[in-house]
Amino acid sequence: MNNVLFSILIANYNNGRYLMDAIKSVYLQTYTNWEIIIIDDASIDNSHEILKQLSDDKRIKIHINEKNKGVGDTKYRLAAMAQGELFAFLDADDRLEPNALEIMTEEHRKHPECSLINSTYRSLTNDGTLSDPLFHIGPKENEPDDLLLCNGNRVDHFAVFKTNMYRLTKGADFFFFFLAEDLNMYYKMEEVGEIGFIDMPLYQYRIDNNNSISLGSEIKQKKAMYYAAAARLDAYKRRIDNKSWRCDTFRKEYEEFMLAEIKKLKDNTPRQFEWLVIKFLWMYLNFMHFNKLSLKRTLKLVSGR
Repeated sequence: MNNVLFSILIANYNNGRYLMDAIKSVYLQTYTNWEIIIIDDASIDNSHEILKQLSDDKRIKIHINEKNKGVGDTKYRLAAMAQGELFAFLDADDRLEPNALEIMTEEHRKHPECSLINSTYRSLTNDGTLSDPLFHIGPKENEPDDLLLCNGNRVDHFAVFKTNMYRLTKGADFFFFFLAEDLNMYYKMEEVGEIGFIDMPLYQYRIDNNNSISLGSEIKQKKAMYYAAAARLDAYKRRIDNKSWRCDTFRKEYEEFMLAEIKKLKDNTPRQFEWLVIKFLWMYLNFMHFNKLSLKRTLKLVSGR
């Protein structure tokens, strides 16, 4: 995997203030065989003016949505457009460390068994201050070797995919898991290869951008909790159905984990969002291969008795 093409994928919506900063961080890479693919999701700020300045660079491909389609749909299309042997998403308000592509290309070369390799990141403020993240990223001591059974940020920025292995997943379900599209993709990548980790910061994540797609209202945050649980449930069902996966080993642990997800949703969902819990339970009851005991435990958990 020497001198392979590396695709950087940027989904932009109203981040004109930061967009050129993100792109410059790619120009400054020590690894130079890259392409940038940008989809602007019908921005109404100065993003289009910024993009016009890049139109002469053949390494940069620009597409503009006539209507806003959301980050999930946009990322799905970006992944389908990637021409490189490796690809990664760069949020339009974030930056890469100068050696990010070089290190990731070498790690993927050394580890052909890995479908995805991720690193740690540094936090970035609008005044340019860089600091370490406030929570742990990557594998934890005594943690199960299975993303579905892990809590916290086991996979985060900078996540780099082998394109041919991503194609084996038939793509992530971005249209359904539109607030957990990354999580849904990570689970699928684990099912076609190993998940690698580099304990060094290769990404700069902006923490004070109110327009960030990672932030939002309370309603969006509660919906995100639901969609994250739904992505886990979908992965659980897919792994049960796929006899080549190691579900015989983790079947009991998966069921315990999903029951804990139901309790977490139930305990943390205000009354106005209870329909999300009901919807998740409907999915759970329809997806799972229940015996009488597991059904009884689920109903007891929901009723609180």
